[in-house]
Amino acid sequence: MLLFSACRQAPPKAVCAAIDPVASRKSVSPAPVLTARESISKMKVEPGLEVKEVASEPVVIAPVAMAFDDKGRMWVAEMQGYMPDTTGKGENEPRGKIAILEDTNHDGMMDTRKIFLDKLVMPRALCLIDNGLLYAEPPNLWFVPIHNLQAGKKLLVDSAYAEGGNPEHQPNGLMRAIDNWIYSANCKKRYRKKGTRWLIEPALARGQWGISQDNYGRLFYNNNSENLLGDYYSPAFGKEDSAGFNENIVSDNNVFPAHPTPGVNRGYIKGILDDSLRLRNFTAASGPVIYRGGLFGKNYEQNAFVGEPSANLVKRDILMDSGYKVTGRQAYHGKEFLASTDERFRPVTLYNGPDGALYVLDMYRGIIQHKTYLTDYLKKEIRSRELSSPLTCGRIYKVVPEISRDTVVDFPSDPAGLVQLLDHPSGWVRDKAQQLLIDGKCRQAVPLLRNNLQLAGSPLTVVHSLWTLEGLGQLTVKDLFPLINNSSPQVRVQALTAVASLINKKNRSELLQKVGELIDRKDSLSVVYTGFLNRDNTLPKNTGISEKNRLVFPEGFKLFNTICKTCHGEDGNGI
Repeated sequence: MLLFSACRQAPPKAVCAAIDPVASRKSVSPAPVLTARESISKMKVEPGLEVKEVASEPVVIAPVAMAFDDKGRMWVAEMQGYMPDTTGKGENEPRGKIAILEDTNHDGMMDTRKIFLDKLVMPRALCLIDNGLLYAEPPNLWFVPIHNLQAGKKLLVDSAYAEGGNPEHQPNGLMRAIDNWIYSANCKKRYRKKGTRWLIEPALARGQWGISQDNYGRLFYNNNSENLLGDYYSPAFGKEDSAGFNENIVSDNNVFPAHPTPGVNRGYIKGILDDSLRLRNFTAASGPVIYRGGLFGKNYEQNAFVGEPSANLVKRDILMDSGYKVTGRQAYHGKEFLASTDERFRPVTLYNGPDGALYVLDMYRGIIQHKTYLTDYLKKEIRSRELSSPLTCGRIYKVVPEISRDTVVDFPSDPAGLVQLLDHPSGWVRDKAQQLLIDGKCRQAVPLLRNNLQLAGSPLTVVHSLWTLEGLGQLTVKDLFPLINNSSPQVRVQALTAVASLINKKNRSELLQKVGELIDRKDSLSVVYTGFLNRDNTLPKNTGISEKNRLVFPEGFKLFNTICKTCHGEDGNGI
């Protein structure tokens, strides 16, 4: 989880004992405790943008996960028990909280704090859904109804959500995706609420800490030492060893800290630090987000932002989407999107916000490495530079353009107004409008949603309308047929993804005909999805779909048989 060492086995104590960080790093500056305002003064951010304080202690303490509700309130998971000292003593005491933060005077700063849940042991993830809160308190996953901002009686959803392991390697994220399922990082399950029931299905394990989606619901994540990983295709089709999932999206793992960073866990190993004692490569990559805010300008849309708390920075990656795959590169060389000289600045998780800003959760502490992997070298660094305390800090910042006004979106109570927001330039707003329509069981919106399916030139609106209908249980094969033939490839693949939730004995032949037409037109991107449907037995066997694929794309079939099948197996799922 949080912190994410680059190596997994502690070195021999004799090696660590030979290192004297005090003697060899006399030139390293101390790490005093700064106020949030002072800490901002130590940050350098992309020109034209600025960092603003949103909350700091005592309003927020040790934030690790967050969700906004439709009123702009922040629901924050606080891991106050994490690593009280270098031994981790007391870590399992119930010190964690889920707090509701609110800006009551509308000045941009959260000024009130209400404890929603208290006495939790290491809470690590949360998700607002259906007038309730889904949250993770290892090993359990709980759902608790919300009544006037008060917690109702909690329901156990999964007693083995985060079973075993340590805080660095337990599931987290609980991201409510565009396909109406809830996905987590480092978890082999996905979740969905249907009425009073919770559905739990197998899923592909992805990443380590943090998970995000792009405009079309593809998932992105990372692990401690890799900048950005992700999926080329819709998440429902992810299987172990399937090509196109868990792909290395940005392979460049270089980082460029703004100051010497000897306080990393393997700083004594040659090559970890450069000659100026700065970290060379990611060792604690975490909490990535795909920016969908619509506030920074088109050059930032669908960019990835990644936190590196051990080096006190946030990286920006530029992604390129060919339709078949997503690739990326770092936005800059030799500098970062946001870098601080305050060693206690720990950007662990990043989020899109309702105002289009990029939000940064900062645990603001000295110790970030978990005791499981803490080396003697780093223990000496912590002791000599007094990094063990305080433990009662925490900050939430947002990055915004220097010249901009906060654009607060009012979510209307009427379904028609919510349907209109499915066309909003902010991905966060579109997601929230979709969720409110589904949670509110707004079936009176169905005619408007069906009208949206016919829009030309607005693929994002069509996609959100499709999945809103699916979430309401109102999507039909008649809705899907024109979408499967839509001029937008993004709409076509979303329609094919939705086939799995609709196909039955009555409509099977009609759906097979439409799928076959895509293959006849040599729609090579859609054919990938028909292959997934065939592999997962969504399409019945002996329908001729696989054979049609082979006839229409003979070179691809030949290439697979001669090269790929050896490792990936007959069905592409591995051997």
